[in-house]
Amino acid sequence: MSSIRIERLAFAYSDLVPLLSDVELHLTRGFTGVVGENGSGKSTLLGLIAGALAPTAGRVHREPRDALVALCPQDVDRMPPDVGELAERGDADAGRWRAVLALDPDQLARWPTLSPGERRRWQLGSAVRWRAARTSCCSTSRPTTSIRRAAPCCSARCTGSTASPS
Repeated sequence: MSSIRIERLAFAYSDLVPLLSDVELHLTRGFTGVVGENGSGKSTLLGLIAGALAPTAGRVHREPRDALVALCPQDVDRMPPDVGELAERGDADAGRWRAVLALDPDQLARWPTLSPGERRRWQLGSAVRWRAARTSCCSTSRPTTSIRRAAPCCSARCTGSTASPS
């Protein structure tokens, strides 16, 4: 079964007081939310789980060991390259993801005028679709109400079941 175990994790951006210290966490099947005040370390924790940041102490264990974690960036200003691939692909899987997330490929021509929520849906669809075969968990920071329809898909992905939307 896919899982993520965090043991005695600590992280600091400098020699100052650590932002996170002695974190113990075990994530298994299901959907988990990370909630807290601004600056409390939510995005940092997700970055540590994804491997985008290295802990100053402790460990993050992923099962299976070679599992990848898709981390959607907070920045929605720039269009990631994977988004264009999701829009252009004509296969059934890409089409299902576009349908589940209400994504219209014509939207990409007006990326600067899309709402942050519309951009986030494209990022999320791209992260889940293209990494689905090897991804154990998808995490996003600052989700919006407009991606709620994707929650069952993300939940299914985190539980290790098939990544295709129903």
